[in-house]
Amino acid sequence: MSNNAKDPSGNEQRENLEPETPRVNPYEGWLGFGKDRVQTGRSVALVIFAVVMIIGVAQSLLGDKFPLANFLGSFSEGKSSAQTAPDKTAKVGTAKTANPTGTALSALEDLKVKDKDPFNDFNRNRLFGEGWLDLDGDDCNTRNEVLARDLENVEFRKVTPRNCVVQSGTLKDDYTGKTIQFLREKGSSDKVQIDHVVALGNVWRTGGQHLDQETRKKIANDPLNLIAVDGETNQDKESQDASDWLPPNEAFHCEYVARQIAVKTKYGLWVTPEEKEAMSEVLAGCPDEPLPGE
Repeated sequence: MSNNAKDPSGNEQRENLEPETPRVNPYEGWLGFGKDRVQTGRSVALVIFAVVMIIGVAQSLLGDKFPLANFLGSFSEGKSSAQTAPDKTAKVGTAKTANPTGTALSALEDLKVKDKDPFNDFNRNRLFGEGWLDLDGDDCNTRNEVLARDLENVEFRKVTPRNCVVQSGTLKDDYTGKTIQFLREKGSSDKVQIDHVVALGNVWRTGGQHLDQETRKKIANDPLNLIAVDGETNQDKESQDASDWLPPNEAFHCEYVARQIAVKTKYGLWVTPEEKEAMSEVLAGCPDEPLPGE
């Protein structure tokens, strides 16, 4: 049974939420003054506007003989100046937005630290969506979009939609430092695979079990959590976190860990004590590594 009810006007109201501002009769009371604060505010504004117009007309007709206008004008200027002066006592942001550096290291400190949830009932297709999806509705699935983003000298198959299905390209692999030629055909397509930077198995065990399926689908298809890499290296990684696996290319460790932290921050996932220690050791060599955006 639904917890929602409808008010007499037909608008749906939810428990524990304020209803919409009620409609009022614009002619209620003098100049619309009534019990509704919004209507009252409009009425006050109307009165003030009328007074200002009267003073303006009087000033234009009487000039210096109407000193009240000058007094009100100087008062208004002083008030306007005071309103635009910066508030030196105002707080600068909240705990998450106040960080001036935006580094991965500082974001890591904000993540919760917990042990992993059990690995029970994990099924990639059932929990995170079957295969690569098209969440943005452009008729081009996530795999092709990531290939087009990460490869160079990309050539597309001449099919509809245009510039979607990647036929070939060159990958400068961040995980190994190698250059790999990608060609879409039997026996060679798997040389380049799309890795979930935070493996879906790790997502499931560090908070994913507490997310709804639509959010898990977003994690599985979020470009922030995806990167085109060497296929064999991707298979070696499996679902290991940073405490058990880092890319063979040490020059990419800082960026790799920073991206994992960005994903976990975005979706409210946590890190294990071992995982945080491993990430901290990596970032100790690059404390200013920025937190990747979208």
